[in-house]
Amino acid sequence: MTSRASLLPQLYRTIEETGDITFVVGSNSKEFKAHQLIIASLAKPLYDMAMIEAETVDNNNTDNNSEGDEGDDECNVVLEDIDESTFSAILKCQKKLESVEEGKRIIVACDKFGCYDLKSKVELLLANKLMSGKNAMDLLLFAKSYTCPILKIYAMKMYRENPEQVMEGNKDDWSSIEQHSKLPSDLLWYTNIDFPNRVTYCSTDHSKDDSKRYNVLDLIKVLRDWNLDTDGSREILLERVTMNLPFA
Repeated sequence: MTSRASLLPQLYRTIEETGDITFVVGSNSKEFKAHQLIIASLAKPLYDMAMIEAETVDNNNTDNNSEGDEGDDECNVVLEDIDESTFSAILKCQKKLESVEEGKRIIVACDKFGCYDLKSKVELLLANKLMSGKNAMDLLLFAKSYTCPILKIYAMKMYRENPEQVMEGNKDDWSSIEQHSKLPSDLLWYTNIDFPNRVTYCSTDHSKDDSKRYNVLDLIKVLRDWNLDTDGSREILLERVTMNLPFA
C-alpha cells in the first residue's frame, strides 16, 4: 500500500498517466498535465479557473450527447499571459532560483494564482541567496508593490546593517524610495523602533503585546500553526493573529 508521504511524489512521477487536467501555457502553447486535487490545495484561483472550464466541457458534452455525438472529456485551461518556465516553477514548487528576475516573475504569478506558501518560500530564497547591498532597495520597492512582507523586512535589515553600501549601490532606487509616501518612514521605524524591540515567537504562549513585536516570519509561523491565511502585509498578518488570539 502506498503511504501518504510517498503519494505526492508518485503522483508527480505518473503525471502523464494520472493527470486529470491540462494547462496550455504561454505563446508556444506548451501543455502541462496536473491533478485537480493538488491544484485545489496549491493554487485555489487556478483550480477555480479549471472548474469553470470543466463545467463548460461538461455542458458541451451534454449538448453533444443529446445530438448523438461523442463528447470530449478532457479539460484544457489556456493560460496565455504567463511564461512556461514560471508556470513550471509553480507546479513543481521550485526550491531554487537562477536570478532575481526569475524570483520576481514567480512571485507575481503566485499572487495571481494564490500560491502563498510558495510565494513566501521564494521571498526567502531571494532574501537569503540573491539579495545584496546593490539590489536591496530595488527588492524593497518590489516587495512594497507586491506585498512581500518577508522580502521587505530582509531588505530593510540589509539597509540597517549596511546603510552606506546600500545607498551608494542603489542611487536610482534610493531616489524612488525618497519619493515614496511610506517607505522612508518604514525604514526609520524598522531601524530605530521595530528591530530593537523584537521578541521571539513561542508556539505555546501568545499575548497581544508579544504578537505586536513578532517579526514577519514569526507571524507567519503563528498563522500556519493555526491553519490561517499567510498572505498580506505585516500589518494584515498582525491583525489576523490578534483577531484569533484567545480572549483577543
